[in-house]
Amino acid sequence: MDISSSLHQLREMTEEKCIHLQQIYELTLKQSEALYSEQIKRFVDLSSSKQKIIEKINIIDERFERVYDVVKKYASTGTFSEVFVKQKDLIEIQHTISIIQNLVDQIRSKELENDFLYKKMISEMMTSATKSIASRQEQIARYKKMNNYKKFVR
Repeated sequence: MDISSSLHQLREMTEEKCIHLQQIYELTLKQSEALYSEQIKRFVDLSSSKQKIIEKINIIDERFERVYDVVKKYASTGTFSEVFVKQKDLIEIQHTISIIQNLVDQIRSKELENDFLYKKMISEMMTSATKSIASRQEQIARYKKMNNYKKFVR
C-alpha cells in the first residue's frame, strides 16, 4: 500500500466518522426534545439508534488505527519530501479531525444536559409514585375504618 492511498483512506474514514458524529449529535438533540416532553419510549428508541451508529464509528476507528500505523511507519522511513507532497491530504484530515473534536465536545455537553434531565424526570416519577402509594394506603385505611363503622352501626 502506498502513502497516497493510505492518506486517501484516512481522509475518507475521518469524513465518514464526521458524518456519523453529526447523526449522533442530531439524535442527541432529539433525545433532549423527548426528555422535555417526557417521552421515555422515544428517548430509548433514539438511544438504540445512536448505539448502532456508535458501533459503526468503532469499526471506523479500528480501521483508522491500522492505516494510521502504516502511514506513521512510512513517514518515519520515507523521505520527508514524499510525505510533504501529500500535505494536501494531511491538511484535509487535520481539518476534519478538528470538526470531529468539535462535534464530540457538543455531543458530550448535550449528553450531560440529557443525563441531568433524565435523572430529574426519573426522580420526579419516583416521588409521584411514592406519593401515590401513600395516598392509596390512606384510602385503604379510611375504607377499613368505614367498614368498621358500618359494623358498629348495625
